[in-house]
Amino acid sequence: MISDIIAIIRDYWLLLLIGQYPNGPLGGLAATLILSVLAIAFAFPVSIALALARLSKSPFLNWPVTALVYFTRGVPLLMLILWGYFLVPLATGANVPSFLTMLVTLVVYQGAFLSEVVRGGSSHSATVRWRPPGRLATATSAPCAT
Repeated sequence: MISDIIAIIRDYWLLLLIGQYPNGPLGGLAATLILSVLAIAFAFPVSIALALARLSKSPFLNWPVTALVYFTRGVPLLMLILWGYFLVPLATGANVPSFLTMLVTLVVYQGAFLSEVVRGGSSHSATVRWRPPGRLATATSAPCAT
């Protein structure tokens, strides 16, 4: 069993790394790394925008973004990928490349999760009180006056 796996890797290592690249589309590990880097690079600005919209006082901005974030976080990533891959071309009639479908799906998914991190960090940092350094808190020391 293990020897079969090693033989497959030995025989097809280049295909696993770059796919059919010179004669066909880029695939394998190279495509995965490119997709991951692009998704994180695009998801971070999207997450900041979503977090700012969630912190907004306007219900017209806050409620739809909250629904999008909760929906995206509640649905498994594989379902979002399948919906994007099959339903978007069906609804629009356009032939969408699979790389673009995967990139947009990952950006939306990662943006929703990162927006909660950004929102939680920014809303928490406004309520944290800063204690000046100078002495260590011990059981006998008096609490810091606020």
